[in-house]
Amino acid sequence: MNKRWIEDFIFYWIVQGFRTLFGLLPYSWAVPLGASILYGVSFFYPRRFDIAYSNIKTAFPDLKPARIKHLVRKSVFNLSLSLMEFLLIYKLDKEKLFKLIDVKGLENLDSIGNRGAIFLTAHYDNWELIAIFGALYGYPSYVIAREQKYPRLNSLLNRERMRFGNVVIEKGLSIKKAIQALKAGNRIGILADQNAGKNGLQVKFFGKYASTNPGFIYLTRRASAVVLPIFIRRISLLRHQLVIHPPLDLSGSEKDVIQKYHNILEAYIKKNPEQWLWFHKRWKHSIQKKILILSDSKPGHVRQSRVIGQKLKFALYKKYKNIWPQDEPEIKIREIEVKWPNKIIRTFCYLSGMFSSSRCQGCLRCLYFTLPYNVYSQLTFEKFDYIISTGSSLVPINVILGYENKSRNICILDPGLGYRNKFDKLFVPEHDRVRGENVVCFQGAIVDKDSM
Repeated sequence: MNKRWIEDFIFYWIVQGFRTLFGLLPYSWAVPLGASILYGVSFFYPRRFDIAYSNIKTAFPDLKPARIKHLVRKSVFNLSLSLMEFLLIYKLDKEKLFKLIDVKGLENLDSIGNRGAIFLTAHYDNWELIAIFGALYGYPSYVIAREQKYPRLNSLLNRERMRFGNVVIEKGLSIKKAIQALKAGNRIGILADQNAGKNGLQVKFFGKYASTNPGFIYLTRRASAVVLPIFIRRISLLRHQLVIHPPLDLSGSEKDVIQKYHNILEAYIKKNPEQWLWFHKRWKHSIQKKILILSDSKPGHVRQSRVIGQKLKFALYKKYKNIWPQDEPEIKIREIEVKWPNKIIRTFCYLSGMFSSSRCQGCLRCLYFTLPYNVYSQLTFEKFDYIISTGSSLVPINVILGYENKSRNICILDPGLGYRNKFDKLFVPEHDRVRGENVVCFQGAIVDKDSM
């Protein structure tokens, strides 16, 4: 009996017990009550909240921190509602389910006749209900689903997905079955809004390149099928609207087709940002990166920061060009000069910054009250992927912005004992005798030919 089996057993019965207990209540009470409990519990285990915050800042860089945190909380609650709806949907018969959904664009579904079709959607609102509602209207589909690590929970989820005639195909074993199903005139539901890593195509999403899986295009062309973008959105606490778009124009390159899909998705997210699943590293493999150099106006410090910045820019460009040779990586460097109002404030921020942590994300009050507003706005109303500074005076700003952006931060010269473990990389002179996994020692000064 291994650990995974025990965890599976425990989690399964917790979910079943939760499901049974709330199943005793009317659906209209059980869903919001259960969602409120899940929402409250989630703050004791805030995993991925920082990812959601960082993603929202990428998509909406002009939002204030308080507004971004508010959207994270609303997204958590919407996800809690969706989970409760899915767990308790067994309580509802067809007549009750029809009352929970408005359908727009059903004629687009009727127009494809008996042709195989891909229902192209995203992790938006309660996406699990799309296949169930589709089956209610006489259009059951094959659902490509990622197998969960706990078999009992996986079986429970799949049983609900297969209500009213839907069929589940496990992700990773799906290509041959999917093509056969499409050629036979069936429909397949695919979510195409997650990071595809090094194997994806780079398309613009909220103005920033994101790696996306082109697999649905391959299936479509192999099976001569059509692609219907279908989205579900919450229009009240328990009611949804299912929107069926006209068939996607498949002319052009794979990137062109994927871009059309992302343009539709982006419009939905802009309208109701709390309904998208932000808890995933969507832009992790973007070929578009921003490097921030914090300048303290000291020529020697600025030169060293610029040298490291240029070397980092070259390394990132080379890395992404090797992976995506057909694309042109966009690595930008921005330099912002920061001056403390006085030595007292600088010392106070340096000392208080030693106690900074990931909880600083979304706060920034220490910067708001100590820096001129024009400097504060430049630092905070833009999302940076890498932050570089030299010397100790700007160390607290580097660290706090690192937590804020969930970015990688670099410091040149010893930042001080209380800060050494707060940086991803330290470049320190050999004579300082600083050691650590994140430390790179050098002799002399960091210069290149252009700075000499």
